[in-house]
Amino acid sequence: GITFVILFLMNIFVFASSIIINGAMDGIEIAKNKIGADLVISSKTENFDEIAENIMYEGLPQTLFVDKKYEDSIKKIPHVTRVVSRLYLATLKGASCCDDQVQLIATDFSNDFLLATVVDSKELGPNEIILGSKFAANVGETVKYYGREFIVKEKIEKTGTGYDISGFISYESAKSIMEDKQYEDLY
Repeated sequence: GITFVILFLMNIFVFASSIIINGAMDGIEIAKNKIGADLVISSKTENFDEIAENIMYEGLPQTLFVDKKYEDSIKKIPHVTRVVSRLYLATLKGASCCDDQVQLIATDFSNDFLLATVVDSKELGPNEIILGSKFAANVGETVKYYGREFIVKEKIEKTGTGYDISGFISYESAKSIMEDKQYEDLY
């Protein structure tokens, strides 16, 4: 009887320990993703460090991108475990095409593990946008950037990062903007 009780308690202890360890590992992974990328790769750009800091930490609108075709070759680099590609578009200040000057970030929501920690949506339509916490627009309302109207699908809770003053769009929307003859001289 005593042996049975001891074995029973040991099994409970082992089972509880595995649950605690798995929970801690999941928590570490979420925290790591919230911190951000370990490595940022961009096209050759003058003052890259300053531009990247402005985009990621201060949310200052800048335009920066790497052609998505390089993503597969980056994934093959030793010790690179996950890759997410983004395209950063700065909207135009004081122009009739845009409600305000903000950072638009085009990303693939199905594999953006960094954004997944703060956004519930797994996909975004061509006329939808996810806005940071500091925007006045609410879910269901419309905002205008580059002459296109976007319906606010979701608002991000306050993060204390540049996400709070950024808008997230699909690659399809960004491609449409970049192919527009009216804006071709901006890229």
